[in-house]
Amino acid sequence: MSSRRERTSRTNESRAIGLSTADRRLPTADRTELRVTGFGGQGVVLSAYIIGRACIQAGRHATMIQSFGPEARGASCSATLVISPEEVLYPYIQRPEILVAMSSDGYEKFRNELREDGTLIYESD
Repeated sequence: MSSRRERTSRTNESRAIGLSTADRRLPTADRTELRVTGFGGQGVVLSAYIIGRACIQAGRHATMIQSFGPEARGASCSATLVISPEEVLYPYIQRPEILVAMSSDGYEKFRNELREDGTLIYESD
């Protein structure tokens, strides 16, 4: 691993590769950003994981970051996924093209991040 890329410690709040500012690349046109949000126990993280694995099987690169509270179920959580034909060097999303909202709380919290021409997939309560 190069000296500019260092692994950060893995916590239950996020998993990512820490990069120096010089390594951060802006999203490219081929890069797809996705956020899945909902409550713990709904399969938010599993959904993003399955989508990411499917993209890898299709020959693309994918990186997932998950965020959730200390509660096992019921707390809000989200997972972000970056999909690209090239190696993903900056795993954080800017403005997702796809927002999957499994709860109204998740929709309210992240709706302003969605691109104007983005796709919203939601579960009606």
